[in-house]
Amino acid sequence: MMKRLLVSGIVAMFLLCPAIALAQSSYTSLFIYGWSKDSQYWAFGEEGDYSGGAMVGKTAKIYVINAAKNDFHKTWKKEVSEKTGVQDEDKIESGIRAFQRDVRRKLKARGIEKTMGREVYKKRTAQWTESDTKLRQFGSKRVSFTSGGISYEIKLSDEVFPNKDNPWATKSKFSIAMRRKGGPRKVLQADKKPWRNFIEYRIVYVSVSPCGTHAAVLVEAIQNAFENAKISHYKAVCGKLP
Repeated sequence: MMKRLLVSGIVAMFLLCPAIALAQSSYTSLFIYGWSKDSQYWAFGEEGDYSGGAMVGKTAKIYVINAAKNDFHKTWKKEVSEKTGVQDEDKIESGIRAFQRDVRRKLKARGIEKTMGREVYKKRTAQWTESDTKLRQFGSKRVSFTSGGISYEIKLSDEVFPNKDNPWATKSKFSIAMRRKGGPRKVLQADKKPWRNFIEYRIVYVSVSPCGTHAAVLVEAIQNAFENAKISHYKAVCGKLP
């Protein structure tokens, strides 16, 4: 099962804080909280203006994934926005930060605290180009890495079916497969039909668990949004190394 993260996308820089921030801007932040010490769980979170600039506010979500099952173990969500009756920017920020501090304490109680595993691939997330309204992606559809002396390859495959009359109605699907070098591919995630409304996909992050048995993969997917804006969505796939 695929994990969804909805993040409006402009990248600024990498930061080091209670989690590693892969992206931060006026619209979005994507955080990697890392693995539990027993490698059973992997956690990440995001915050962003999910309206794509249509209203004032932010929403933060934090996920814990069961790495063996590739499924949610626990999720938390907090929205502070016009929709919830808050328009003051300071109050929006303080509300989101208080939520994140509280969840970090809960993650720590589950043994998830700065255990990043072996980060074998890490790229900047999407950012706006200066010349036009397109988002530039820095990730890849193929990632190669070595773990325990063994070479691995991850391949992202996708199909996009544009809707010329309504760009928001574009449909797509994607899959993630992994293999040892020269070996058969093991599918970790595969959509059976085009049901997602994204136009581009890239892998931006891969981490191998502390015990070296599983990998966490983050996929960046770009969606058409409000008034020609674009929103970056982040999806996590976890699986056992083949």
